[in-house]
Amino acid sequence: MAELITESRISQNAADTMEAAVAELLGVNRTDVLCLDILARLGTVPAGRLADESRLTTGAITAVLDRLEQAGYVRRLDDPADRRRVLVETTDRFRELADHAWGPVAEELLASGSRFTREQLDGIREFLRLGAELSYRRAKELATEADAAGSPKAASGA
Repeated sequence: MAELITESRISQNAADTMEAAVAELLGVNRTDVLCLDILARLGTVPAGRLADESRLTTGAITAVLDRLEQAGYVRRLDDPADRRRVLVETTDRFRELADHAWGPVAEELLASGSRFTREQLDGIREFLRLGAELSYRRAKELATEADAAGSPKAASGA
């Protein structure tokens, strides 16, 4: 299990490296890439849902969307079901760049699928889901601790 956790951490480091490279390619920051990835996964969603999924404030999401819209990667749409809400979706331009950036990795992973049994893939998926759930939970706990204690500099007296 320890080896699996180590490999998971290495995978996370590789994903972070890839995210930084994609951010550079797109000319945006890593928070913007996170939001683009969420939109690519979920499709058209209300801006508030993007804020929830990214764990950003609605004010921060507005700034992210302003940058991404200016870059031509997202568009805002009126929500026909609720005039107070704004929907957000990625553009063809972003989808083409995303396919260029992430497509080769996805293709190789899909091609390697035959190396694993259905049961193995189910186990990998469950391990990844559990890791994400535990990481999100712990991140929330740490954010609460940081809020209660103040910044690390304040806590150390620096």
